[in-house]
Amino acid sequence: MMMLVWIILFVGIMALIKMASPSSYGWSINNRGNANRNALDILNERYARGDIGNEEFEERKHILKHSD
Repeated sequence: MMMLVWIILFVGIMALIKMASPSSYGWSINNRGNANRNALDILNERYARGDIGNEEFEERKHILKHSD
């Protein structure tokens, strides 16, 4: 019976560690398949969601394309 308690405790602690890890919040780029995203991709997504307007989108796109 005591062994079962230790196993449950161990599994519970491991589950808490997994839930608290940065990758569970989407902070880890490599784990989410976003490693190939660049600034222009992110800008396009923000524009598509409506986070930024047309004028800001065009201005930032111009800056990004000419900053190479």
